[in-house]
Amino acid sequence: MPLRFEKSELFRRETDRVVAAEIGKTPLEVAADRIARAAHSALEVLGLLREHSGKQIPLAWSPEFESVAAIEVYPGATLKARGLEHSGYKNASDDEKAVP
Repeated sequence: MPLRFEKSELFRRETDRVVAAEIGKTPLEVAADRIARAAHSALEVLGLLREHSGKQIPLAWSPEFESVAAIEVYPGATLKARGLEHSGYKNASDDEKAVP
């Protein structure tokens, strides 16, 4: 029986599709196990921040939130959306990373 889904429907998250549509930069695909590990680490850090700050720190599903919220970003897409250099940012020197 043939697969009835495009690969991008199975392996891209909705976040990936929104970033590509809004910013024009398609996030790199990564293995599911790496996404799961990164998500686990992020939730662990978020839990510690909540514990130490005494704040709820909700996920920012919309721009409207009370005071503090957490949001997932793609660094390259965020830089591009802000009009900053987004190519090669991982290998940039400290001086190149500094924003005037």
